[in-house]
Amino acid sequence: LQGDIVVPEGTEKIGAYAFYNCDALTSVTIPDSVTSIGEDAFNYGTTIYFQGTIAQWQAIGKGSNWDSSTGRYTVICTDGYIS
Repeated sequence: LQGDIVVPEGTEKIGAYAFYNCDALTSVTIPDSVTSIGEDAFNYGTTIYFQGTIAQWQAIGKGSNWDSSTGRYTVICTDGYIS
């Protein structure tokens, strides 16, 4: 996958390894309907646009190493960002 990805509205789960090894991915837009993100879903730094609040982002169940422990993500929410 390359460029920017928009996860469809109404999606509830982002599966394990969904965007793993997508080194050309620059951003992902995630709707506030998402309630879980699987293990190792991401492994390259990218910008994540979350269409909900910081509290909603923090409430999402995230699998182990959902971000492959890169620590290189910025999550932009409707009320601020997490980096």
